[in-house]
Amino acid sequence: LNSVSLHFIARGRPLFHMLSPVDLGAMPLFGVASLVAGNSTGPEVQTLWLLLSLLICVSGYSLGCMLAGRTAGVAAAAALFAGQTSPLLFFDMEQRFYCLMLTLVANAFAITLFSPLARRSIEGCAIGVSFLARSVLCWLPPVLAALELAAVKIAGAKRALISANLSLVLPFLFLLPWLMFKQGPQKRPTLFDGRAEWNVVTGAMGKVSTFEGDYRKLAGMPDSENATLWAAKRIITHPLEYAAGVGKRAWLLLATHPAVILSWLILALLLRQNPSFRRVNILGAYFLALNIAFSSEERYLVSILPLLSAVSAAALLALGRKNSPAQKEGLLFFAAGAVLPL
Repeated sequence: LNSVSLHFIARGRPLFHMLSPVDLGAMPLFGVASLVAGNSTGPEVQTLWLLLSLLICVSGYSLGCMLAGRTAGVAAAAALFAGQTSPLLFFDMEQRFYCLMLTLVANAFAITLFSPLARRSIEGCAIGVSFLARSVLCWLPPVLAALELAAVKIAGAKRALISANLSLVLPFLFLLPWLMFKQGPQKRPTLFDGRAEWNVVTGAMGKVSTFEGDYRKLAGMPDSENATLWAAKRIITHPLEYAAGVGKRAWLLLATHPAVILSWLILALLLRQNPSFRRVNILGAYFLALNIAFSSEERYLVSILPLLSAVSAAALLALGRKNSPAQKEGLLFFAAGAVLPL
């Protein structure tokens, strides 16, 4: 645990002291948080470990409350606790931290008390903070913006356009401090840390999982070429190869944790008319779709599986009876879970 903590502290120190260039190996939030928390000695590591676990459970309770009431909150918190302690998942400190980020984003999606524009603003802020931890949700804002535009007949053109812009633009504003640094050997700003390029390129080639080695050399791609554009061209010119990879990855992800994923999928379909569950389930569907679209590994799902279990637990309690969410109580615990880490 100490070696992992010191590794992230070393990455967070240059950012904390406004030094440049910055290592591209990871987004800054966890490294800076580890440094600020003094996460270097054994007792400090254990304290942070317990604190993250507590915050995840608190955020799970708030999520369940907003979805289906206090009993669902307890069930969701219990599911998240079980996920953290499961011997089937390697739930290290970084995975624990990102599970908290995803749970907070899910909380933002579950809010129904405020106006639509206020809710989109809260969602955008939550996604923006998650960007500083990992780039996994980078395609979620365009997806949400497209959904807003698709509902133009219901919401009206003006509100749909404003909501779409909030969903699309607001999260990326949180990357402005990150872009202030000239990162990497080319001394130029980069939007994210570049870790996902490996998955995008190898996924476009039909590979199921990542592997050790130089992915650019494997693909015959020069260092100056944009990985995303290369992958798009590869998919267009080799559609059958890519489709075969998608099928294999879907089977791999389903076969690793079938009970959790299938139960969540079934309950998501049953509660598709519930606006809170429908919105939260967009996050789960996006996360799974991303891991199917590009090369993946079982460990990539570790941070989302406890959340899917928590949503399923709340969904079971919402079935067969009138939904009675405790939005105000959920918001209170959501605020605690979101503010305390900051």
